Amino acid sequence: MNLLSNAWDVAQLVIQLFLLMSVGILCDKCKWINADGAKQMTNVLLKVVTFCIIVNSFVSVEYSKEKLMHLLAGAVACTVCTLVGLCLAAPVFCKTPADQRAVLRFGTMFSNCGFMSLPLVSAILGVDGVFVVSIFVALFQVLCWTVGVKIYGHFDSKRAIKQIFLNPGTISVLFGLPLFFLQVKFPSLIMEPMGMLCDLNTPVAMIVTGFYLSKMTLKLQKGDGLLFLGASLRLVIVPMITLGILYLLGIRGNLLVACMIPSCAPSASNTSLFAVMFGGNEIYASRFVSISTILSVITMPFIVALAQLTV
Repeated sequence: MNLLSNAWDVAQLVIQLFLLMSVGILCDKCKWINADGAKQMTNVLLKVVTFCIIVNSFVSVEYSKEKLMHLLAGAVACTVCTLVGLCLAAPVFCKTPADQRAVLRFGTMFSNCGFMSLPLVSAILGVDGVFVVSIFVALFQVLCWTVGVKIYGHFDSKRAIKQIFLNPGTISVLFGLPLFFLQVKFPSLIMEPMGMLCDLNTPVAMIVTGFYLSKMTLKLQKGDGLLFLGASLRLVIVPMITLGILYLLGIRGNLLVACMIPSCAPSASNTSLFAVMFGGNEIYASRFVSISTILSVITMPFIVALAQLTV
Protein backbone atom coordinates (compact mmCIF):
# COMPACT_ATOMS: atom_id res chain seq x y z
CA MET A 1 0.00 0.00 0.00
CA ASN A 2 2.87 2.40 0.78
CA LEU A 3 4.21 1.97 -2.75
CA LEU A 4 0.83 2.72 -4.33
CA SER A 5 0.22 5.64 -1.96
CA ASN A 6 3.62 7.15 -2.68
CA ALA A 7 3.18 6.56 -6.41
CA TRP A 8 -0.20 8.32 -6.37
CA ASP A 9 1.23 11.32 -4.49
CA VAL A 10 4.03 11.66 -7.05
CA ALA A 11 1.62 10.98 -9.90
CA GLN A 12 -0.51 13.94 -8.84
CA LEU A 13 2.55 16.20 -9.04
CA VAL A 14 3.48 14.80 -12.46
CA ILE A 15 -0.11 15.25 -13.68
CA GLN A 16 0.03 18.86 -12.53
CA LEU A 17 3.16 19.33 -14.62
CA PHE A 18 1.37 17.84 -17.63
CA LEU A 19 -1.59 20.17 -17.07
CA LEU A 20 0.86 23.03 -17.28
CA MET A 21 2.22 21.48 -20.48
CA SER A 22 -1.31 21.58 -21.88
CA VAL A 23 -1.14 25.37 -21.58
CA GLY A 24 1.89 25.26 -23.87
CA ILE A 25 -0.04 23.07 -26.32
CA LEU A 26 -2.92 25.56 -26.23
CA CYS A 27 -0.52 28.46 -26.79
CA ASP A 28 0.82 26.74 -29.89
CA LYS A 29 -2.57 25.77 -31.32
CA CYS A 30 -3.90 29.30 -30.77
CA LYS A 31 -0.71 30.80 -32.24
CA TRP A 32 -0.01 32.76 -29.02
CA ILE A 33 3.59 31.49 -29.05
CA ASN A 34 5.72 30.75 -32.09
CA ALA A 35 9.04 28.92 -32.39
CA ASP A 36 11.02 32.12 -31.81
CA GLY A 37 9.04 32.89 -28.67
CA ALA A 38 9.57 29.37 -27.32
CA LYS A 39 13.29 29.66 -28.02
CA GLN A 40 13.47 32.98 -26.20
CA MET A 41 11.58 31.56 -23.22
CA THR A 42 14.01 28.64 -23.17
CA ASN A 43 16.94 31.06 -23.09
CA VAL A 44 15.41 32.87 -20.11
CA LEU A 45 14.90 29.55 -18.34
CA LEU A 46 18.41 28.25 -18.98
CA LYS A 47 20.38 31.45 -18.53
CA VAL A 48 18.42 33.24 -15.79
CA VAL A 49 15.90 31.04 -13.98
CA THR A 50 18.05 27.89 -13.72
CA PHE A 51 20.96 30.02 -12.53
CA CYS A 52 18.80 31.52 -9.78
CA ILE A 53 17.42 28.13 -8.72
CA ILE A 54 20.84 26.52 -8.37
CA VAL A 55 22.48 29.50 -6.68
CA ASN A 56 19.50 29.86 -4.34
CA SER A 57 19.89 26.21 -3.30
CA PHE A 58 23.58 26.74 -2.48
CA VAL A 59 23.03 29.85 -0.37
CA SER A 60 19.97 28.38 1.39
CA VAL A 61 21.70 25.19 2.62
CA GLU A 62 23.99 25.22 5.65
CA TYR A 63 27.45 23.80 5.03
CA SER A 64 28.20 20.44 6.65
CA LYS A 65 30.07 17.25 5.82
CA GLU A 66 26.69 15.58 5.33
CA LYS A 67 25.67 18.14 2.70
CA LEU A 68 29.03 17.72 1.02
CA MET A 69 28.36 13.99 0.80
CA HIS A 70 24.97 14.79 -0.70
CA LEU A 71 26.69 16.68 -3.50
CA LEU A 72 28.97 13.71 -4.08
CA ALA A 73 25.94 11.41 -4.17
CA GLY A 74 24.36 13.60 -6.87
CA ALA A 75 27.53 13.36 -8.97
CA VAL A 76 27.69 9.60 -8.47
CA ALA A 77 24.02 9.24 -9.47
CA CYS A 78 24.58 11.16 -12.72
CA THR A 79 27.67 9.10 -13.56
CA VAL A 80 25.98 5.78 -12.80
CA CYS A 81 22.80 6.68 -14.71
CA THR A 82 24.76 7.77 -17.78
CA LEU A 83 27.08 4.75 -17.77
CA VAL A 84 24.18 2.33 -17.36
CA GLY A 85 22.42 3.99 -20.30
CA LEU A 86 25.57 3.77 -22.40
CA CYS A 87 26.17 0.11 -21.58
CA LEU A 88 22.58 -0.80 -22.48
CA ALA A 89 22.08 1.40 -25.55
CA ALA A 90 25.38 0.58 -27.27
CA PRO A 91 24.63 -3.13 -27.89
CA VAL A 92 20.84 -2.84 -28.17
CA PHE A 93 20.95 -0.30 -31.00
CA CYS A 94 24.19 -1.38 -32.67
CA LYS A 95 22.45 -2.53 -35.87
CA THR A 96 20.08 0.39 -36.35
CA PRO A 97 20.72 3.03 -39.07
CA ALA A 98 23.41 5.51 -38.06
CA ASP A 99 21.16 8.57 -37.77
CA GLN A 100 18.64 6.69 -35.63
CA ARG A 101 21.37 4.96 -33.62
CA ALA A 102 22.81 8.27 -32.43
CA VAL A 103 19.38 9.51 -31.34
CA LEU A 104 18.47 6.30 -29.54
CA ARG A 105 21.79 6.05 -27.71
CA PHE A 106 21.82 9.69 -26.67
CA GLY A 107 18.15 9.70 -25.61
CA THR A 108 18.61 6.54 -23.57
CA MET A 109 21.70 7.85 -21.78
CA PHE A 110 20.66 11.41 -20.97
CA SER A 111 17.58 12.44 -19.02
CA ASN A 112 15.71 15.72 -18.87
CA CYS A 113 17.32 16.46 -15.50
CA GLY A 114 16.60 20.19 -15.76
CA PHE A 115 13.12 21.00 -17.04
CA MET A 116 11.34 17.92 -15.65
CA SER A 117 13.43 17.18 -12.56
CA LEU A 118 13.92 20.58 -10.95
CA PRO A 119 10.17 21.36 -10.67
CA LEU A 120 9.41 17.88 -9.32
CA VAL A 121 12.28 17.70 -6.83
CA SER A 122 11.50 21.23 -5.67
CA ALA A 123 7.88 20.26 -4.97
CA ILE A 124 8.81 17.04 -3.14
CA LEU A 125 12.03 17.94 -1.28
CA GLY A 126 12.45 21.70 -1.53
CA VAL A 127 15.88 23.39 -1.64
CA ASP A 128 17.63 20.33 -0.18
CA GLY A 129 16.56 18.29 -3.19
CA VAL A 130 17.45 21.03 -5.65
CA PHE A 131 20.87 21.21 -3.99
CA VAL A 132 21.53 17.56 -4.90
CA VAL A 133 20.06 17.79 -8.40
CA SER A 134 22.14 20.90 -9.17
CA ILE A 135 25.38 18.90 -9.23
CA PHE A 136 23.60 16.23 -11.32
CA VAL A 137 22.69 18.95 -13.85
CA ALA A 138 26.25 20.34 -13.95
CA LEU A 139 27.83 16.92 -14.53
CA PHE A 140 25.11 16.16 -17.09
CA GLN A 141 26.32 19.16 -19.09
CA VAL A 142 29.92 17.92 -18.96
CA LEU A 143 28.94 14.45 -20.16
CA CYS A 144 26.59 15.86 -22.83
CA TRP A 145 29.32 17.95 -24.40
CA THR A 146 31.88 15.16 -24.39
CA VAL A 147 30.33 11.69 -24.57
CA GLY A 148 27.06 13.00 -26.01
CA VAL A 149 28.69 14.97 -28.82
CA LYS A 150 30.90 11.97 -29.57
CA ILE A 151 27.77 9.86 -30.08
CA TYR A 152 26.63 12.27 -32.79
CA GLY A 153 30.09 12.01 -34.35
CA HIS A 154 31.08 15.66 -33.97
CA PHE A 155 33.43 15.77 -30.99
CA ASP A 156 35.69 18.82 -31.07
CA SER A 157 37.94 19.12 -28.01
CA LYS A 158 38.20 22.91 -28.26
CA ARG A 159 34.48 23.41 -28.64
CA ALA A 160 33.69 20.78 -26.00
CA ILE A 161 35.90 22.44 -23.38
CA LYS A 162 34.21 25.78 -24.07
CA GLN A 163 30.74 24.27 -23.81
CA ILE A 164 31.60 22.35 -20.62
CA PHE A 165 32.50 25.51 -18.74
CA LEU A 166 30.30 28.08 -20.48
CA ASN A 167 26.89 26.44 -20.13
CA PRO A 168 24.26 27.65 -17.64
CA GLY A 169 24.42 24.54 -15.42
CA THR A 170 28.18 24.57 -14.93
CA ILE A 171 28.35 28.35 -14.49
CA SER A 172 25.62 28.19 -11.85
CA VAL A 173 27.39 25.49 -9.86
CA LEU A 174 30.81 27.14 -10.18
CA PHE A 175 29.24 30.36 -8.91
CA GLY A 176 27.24 28.68 -6.16
CA LEU A 177 29.84 26.29 -4.75
CA PRO A 178 32.10 29.02 -3.24
CA LEU A 179 29.00 30.60 -1.69
CA PHE A 180 28.16 27.25 -0.12
CA PHE A 181 31.66 26.61 1.23
CA LEU A 182 32.10 30.17 2.50
CA GLN A 183 28.50 30.30 3.77
CA VAL A 184 27.82 33.60 2.05
CA LYS A 185 24.28 34.84 2.68
CA PHE A 186 22.57 37.39 0.48
CA PRO A 187 20.32 40.07 1.98
CA SER A 188 16.57 39.84 1.47
CA LEU A 189 16.85 42.66 -1.08
CA ILE A 190 18.54 40.10 -3.38
CA MET A 191 16.98 36.85 -2.14
CA GLU A 192 13.36 37.89 -2.61
CA PRO A 193 13.67 38.84 -6.32
CA MET A 194 15.76 35.70 -6.83
CA GLY A 195 12.97 33.66 -5.27
CA MET A 196 10.45 35.27 -7.63
CA LEU A 197 12.58 34.25 -10.59
CA CYS A 198 12.88 30.71 -9.18
CA ASP A 199 9.09 30.50 -9.08
CA LEU A 200 9.00 30.97 -12.84
CA ASN A 201 10.75 27.66 -13.50
CA THR A 202 7.89 25.21 -13.17
CA PRO A 203 5.18 27.01 -15.18
CA VAL A 204 7.44 28.42 -17.90
CA ALA A 205 9.44 25.19 -18.33
CA MET A 206 6.27 23.15 -18.67
CA ILE A 207 4.67 25.64 -21.09
CA VAL A 208 7.75 25.46 -23.31
CA THR A 209 7.78 21.64 -23.10
CA GLY A 210 4.08 21.57 -24.00
CA PHE A 211 4.73 23.85 -26.98
CA TYR A 212 7.23 21.38 -28.42
CA LEU A 213 5.03 18.38 -27.57
CA SER A 214 2.23 19.95 -29.60
CA LYS A 215 4.39 19.59 -32.72
CA MET A 216 4.35 15.79 -32.45
CA THR A 217 1.82 13.69 -34.27
CA LEU A 218 0.38 10.85 -32.16
CA LYS A 219 -0.09 8.64 -35.21
CA LEU A 220 2.25 5.66 -35.11
CA GLN A 221 4.97 5.73 -37.74
CA LYS A 222 7.50 3.30 -39.16
CA GLY A 223 10.42 2.93 -36.75
CA ASP A 224 8.42 3.84 -33.65
CA GLY A 225 9.03 0.36 -32.23
CA LEU A 226 12.65 1.28 -31.60
CA LEU A 227 11.55 4.57 -30.05
CA PHE A 228 9.33 2.74 -27.59
CA LEU A 229 12.18 0.34 -26.84
CA GLY A 230 14.48 3.29 -26.20
CA ALA A 231 11.83 4.94 -24.04
CA SER A 232 11.44 1.77 -21.96
CA LEU A 233 15.19 1.69 -21.39
CA ARG A 234 15.30 5.39 -20.45
CA LEU A 235 12.21 5.34 -18.23
CA VAL A 236 12.32 1.91 -16.60
CA ILE A 237 15.41 -0.25 -17.10
CA VAL A 238 18.11 2.42 -16.64
CA PRO A 239 16.44 3.94 -13.55
CA MET A 240 15.83 0.55 -11.93
CA ILE A 241 19.44 -0.52 -12.39
CA THR A 242 20.60 2.90 -11.16
CA LEU A 243 18.33 2.59 -8.13
CA GLY A 244 19.80 -0.80 -7.30
CA ILE A 245 23.39 0.42 -7.63
CA LEU A 246 22.79 3.55 -5.53
CA TYR A 247 21.04 1.44 -2.88
CA LEU A 248 24.00 -0.94 -2.74
CA LEU A 249 26.28 2.09 -2.35
CA GLY A 250 24.38 2.97 0.82
CA ILE A 251 22.33 5.89 -0.49
CA ARG A 252 18.97 5.97 1.25
CA GLY A 253 16.02 8.14 2.16
CA ASN A 254 15.39 11.59 0.73
CA LEU A 255 18.88 11.61 -0.73
CA LEU A 256 18.03 8.56 -2.83
CA VAL A 257 14.74 10.19 -3.88
CA ALA A 258 16.61 13.33 -4.98
CA CYS A 259 19.07 11.22 -6.98
CA MET A 260 16.35 9.16 -8.63
CA ILE A 261 14.10 11.98 -9.83
CA PRO A 262 16.58 13.13 -12.54
CA SER A 263 17.63 9.51 -13.15
CA CYS A 264 14.11 8.44 -14.14
CA ALA A 265 13.17 11.59 -16.07
CA PRO A 266 12.34 11.32 -19.81
CA SER A 267 14.90 11.82 -22.56
CA ALA A 268 16.80 15.09 -22.50
CA SER A 269 15.66 17.91 -24.76
CA ASN A 270 19.30 17.98 -25.91
CA THR A 271 18.50 14.78 -27.82
CA SER A 272 16.66 16.83 -30.44
CA LEU A 273 18.74 19.99 -30.00
CA PHE A 274 21.96 18.10 -30.74
CA ALA A 275 20.33 16.38 -33.71
CA VAL A 276 19.61 19.83 -35.14
CA MET A 277 23.10 21.14 -34.34
CA PHE A 278 25.02 18.17 -35.68
CA GLY A 279 22.93 17.18 -38.68
CA GLY A 280 21.18 14.23 -37.05
CA ASN A 281 17.66 12.93 -37.59
CA GLU A 282 15.88 15.81 -35.82
CA ILE A 283 12.33 14.57 -36.53
CA TYR A 284 13.17 11.13 -35.11
CA ALA A 285 14.83 12.77 -32.11
CA SER A 286 11.82 14.99 -31.50
CA ARG A 287 9.52 11.98 -31.50
CA PHE A 288 11.79 10.15 -29.06
CA VAL A 289 11.75 13.07 -26.61
CA SER A 290 7.98 13.49 -26.99
CA ILE A 291 7.14 9.80 -26.58
CA SER A 292 9.35 9.40 -23.51
CA THR A 293 7.92 12.58 -21.98
CA ILE A 294 4.33 11.38 -22.40
CA LEU A 295 5.09 7.91 -21.03
CA SER A 296 6.94 9.38 -18.03
CA VAL A 297 3.63 10.35 -16.45
CA ILE A 298 3.20 6.61 -15.79
CA THR A 299 6.74 5.52 -15.01
CA MET A 300 8.16 8.38 -12.92
CA PRO A 301 5.66 8.06 -10.04
CA PHE A 302 6.48 4.38 -9.49
CA ILE A 303 10.25 4.81 -9.71
CA VAL A 304 10.20 7.74 -7.28
CA ALA A 305 7.77 5.86 -5.01
CA LEU A 306 10.20 2.92 -4.84
CA ALA A 307 12.93 5.31 -3.72
CA GLN A 308 10.59 6.81 -1.13
CA LEU A 309 10.18 3.40 0.49
CA THR A 310 13.70 3.85 1.89
CA VAL A 311 12.77 7.11 3.67
